[in-house]
Amino acid sequence: MKKQVKIYIGIVILLIGLTAGGFYLYQSNAKKAEPAPVAVITTPSSTWENNTLTYSGKDGVTAEDLIKQVATITKDTYGMVASINGVSPTGNQYWQFNIDGVSSNEGAGTYITKSTETITWKLSSF
Repeated sequence: MKKQVKIYIGIVILLIGLTAGGFYLYQSNAKKAEPAPVAVITTPSSTWENNTLTYSGKDGVTAEDLIKQVATITKDTYGMVASINGVSPTGNQYWQFNIDGVSSNEGAGTYITKSTETITWKLSSF
């Protein structure tokens, strides 16, 4: 009888050891969770020279959202750009918004840019 008890105890210990070892192997071989992808936000390239701001368009992004990424702007009570990088128009000047060198017929807040376009803001006179 003592021999049978020892055998049963040995079997139980062996099963416990196999179960623990199997769990350890399972955990060490389990697929590790991959980190969430990191969103890469790229700022468009821009130049600021002689009170003229030029930057690249970006597919699906408004000209206004892009200018906010490359310059400091203020807007007037009508929602128009009032200053860029601290420069405000004087007298009969205004900020002219151009797309590929052509004056836009649409406001910067609604104009959706393309990555192939060049956006320019320059002080112009009327």
